[in-house]
Amino acid sequence: MFFKLAWRNIWRNKRRSFITMASVFFAVLMACTSLSLVSGINDQMVKNIVSFYTGYVQVHQKGYWDEQTLDNTFEDNDKLQAGLKTNSHITGMVPRLESFALASTDALTKGVMVIGTEAISEDKLTGLKKKLISGQYLQNDKPGVLIAEDLAKYLKVQVNDTVVLIGQGYHGSNAAGKYPVAGIVHFGSKDLNGRVIYMPLNEARILFDADNRLTSLALMIDKPSLAEKVATESGKKLGNDYEVMDWQKMLPELKATTRW
Repeated sequence: MFFKLAWRNIWRNKRRSFITMASVFFAVLMACTSLSLVSGINDQMVKNIVSFYTGYVQVHQKGYWDEQTLDNTFEDNDKLQAGLKTNSHITGMVPRLESFALASTDALTKGVMVIGTEAISEDKLTGLKKKLISGQYLQNDKPGVLIAEDLAKYLKVQVNDTVVLIGQGYHGSNAAGKYPVAGIVHFGSKDLNGRVIYMPLNEARILFDADNRLTSLALMIDKPSLAEKVATESGKKLGNDYEVMDWQKMLPELKATTRW
């Protein structure tokens, strides 16, 4: 009875009914389109920022994220990487040794972030090679460094010039070395563009007297949406000596920006 009455009422005024149905249809369509657009923009923003440096998941020594010093590094070993590789969603790893040093050329000096990394895997994660604007890319078996563009201008160095790095190594040891500038890279971030130097991982280990040690192991995964799951599963597998963090924990500001 109620259905028949409702049906007759709909068609009693066809024009009114069609206008109402069209309004509802286009309102739902616009809402779905807007939500899809916002979701796509958020996903792309996360991808751009995360692939810029951190990766979706990182492995550290327990406590490193709160106190990022060389004393909180961990030993790189086959058992560690083999345990991570059992997760089918992990497609690659980028080993890094990061610290700070004083970069010097003649009378000019500046505090810099030194990143020792494996050249090929670093490029797969961050596309570092594409940021090269002059010179040559890193080679794992050569001591040449990549220097950020604004930092190169400040220190007044070009490709094939020499940069001196002075700092503190593992367990308080002295860290000092001279390195040729292999190439100059440009970053979209003004902060990174003025203070970053990349070098081969083995050279960084020699510089900081940190043989076979890492500050972080950035993980490449096949599905970004599974970052939290991969981090949780990997953390359980590695045990309490390590902290495995997804991008949401490493970049809470980004998470807050994209949460809706």
